[in-house]
Amino acid sequence: MISAPPEPLATLREAPTLPAFRNGQTLLVWCGWCRHWHRHGGHDANADGHRTAHCFRPGSPYRPAGYVLVEVGAMTPEVRAAHRRLRPSVAECCR
Repeated sequence: MISAPPEPLATLREAPTLPAFRNGQTLLVWCGWCRHWHRHGGHDANADGHRTAHCFRPGSPYRPAGYVLVEVGAMTPEVRAAHRRLRPSVAECCR
């Protein structure tokens, strides 16, 4: 098995830790910058760890260092509903 090269230590120190929710073999992380869910592979039982940010919104603070995911539980309708209230309306995000 070929391993990925280790992440530079400076990058890992700068990366924030975000809660991730399991949805089958996928981990979902809420992006507070673009206010959308981003999907990451979660095939392993313990899929915690550093990931490259999937947020492409200009100015995203997650782009330079990525983030560290920590699985906190299953994605539930209650979790989705709580975050849905945080999303901007179409009018707000397109100004």
